[in-house]
Amino acid sequence: MGERQECRECQRAAVLDTIADEERQEFISYTQVIGTKRGDAKRSSLLQKVDERKTQARQPEDTARYVHNYSPMMLDKTSVEAFSLGPKFCIPTRKINQLELETQFENLHNQTYELKPISAESVQHLNQHW
Repeated sequence: MGERQECRECQRAAVLDTIADEERQEFISYTQVIGTKRGDAKRSSLLQKVDERKTQARQPEDTARYVHNYSPMMLDKTSVEAFSLGPKFCIPTRKINQLELETQFENLHNQTYELKPISAESVQHLNQHW
């Protein structure tokens, strides 16, 4: 299989050598346009998949239904409420695309990197629990 591919590549290179310079430049620009269009289509597809989600309008009535604490750490009411609004986890039905995964993490980072604690108490609270 590897020899066939090398043979095809040699044939393609030979064909490019036989055509006129103007046609070669036209072919190269044509292939670049195709590559650009495919890249733009993939980029827009990825951007549509990582769009911002709408926040939940109200707190769930029964937070214990959504949060199960299996750690030794005690959760206060605020933590339980925050966790009950947390992300939805599911088992993916298809193979994970590494590029899409990295794009989603980059999007999350871009949305959260400017966040700073609002007070020293917030920092102490985080340090106590982590």
